[in-house]
Amino acid sequence: MDFGVTTFKHQDHEAREGTKVELKVKSFFVPMIFADVEEHDDCFHDPDENGEEMLEIDGFGMEFVLASDLDLNLSLYYGTPFMNADQIQRAQWFMRKHPEFMTLDFSATNGDLDPDYFPKVIKKVSEQDISEIVERLRGIAKFFDVVAETKVPVVGHNLLLKLILLYKQFVEYLPTEFPTFVDKLQRVIPQFYDTKYIAWDLKNRLDKTEGDSLEG
Repeated sequence: MDFGVTTFKHQDHEAREGTKVELKVKSFFVPMIFADVEEHDDCFHDPDENGEEMLEIDGFGMEFVLASDLDLNLSLYYGTPFMNADQIQRAQWFMRKHPEFMTLDFSATNGDLDPDYFPKVIKKVSEQDISEIVERLRGIAKFFDVVAETKVPVVGHNLLLKLILLYKQFVEYLPTEFPTFVDKLQRVIPQFYDTKYIAWDLKNRLDKTEGDSLEG
């Protein structure tokens, strides 16, 4: 799993209308991996007969990975963590229930704690420790905080479907009603433009005008 984003910035903010606009473009690629402090608690997982948790990839998924030359190691070993609000609440509940979870030996444990997630072992976590751990594990989900604060427009192709997935992974689980989701999404991303929809809309308008020039 990976996250990619490209930023565009005006080089000259005082450019006059009709003049050539220069943009500074930067692209970022971030491998990701889901963060979960509960992997050391067998009550939330279904370990195999040896007590080890299993990572499963279905046949179609593996076929896609091979055809795309996707390097799973980037995510598995170097992935940036992410959690949404619902997962954060569950993680907080778990750490409060097991404040000594860093040193306890749960039956489903599959090895030492990842040093990138937990740079130091705390015998008994405090509320401040829990806040610091959660803040680190939110990882790439902080991208949405920046977008909501700066109100920067987000542009993409077939964007709505991607935003549904990203909202679920980075913000919170999806509401049951689509209008509710759109309202919540616009609070996080105030401006977004789907180039696929724009192209579809332009084609329909051209068809209706039989090739006449469009205005607006």
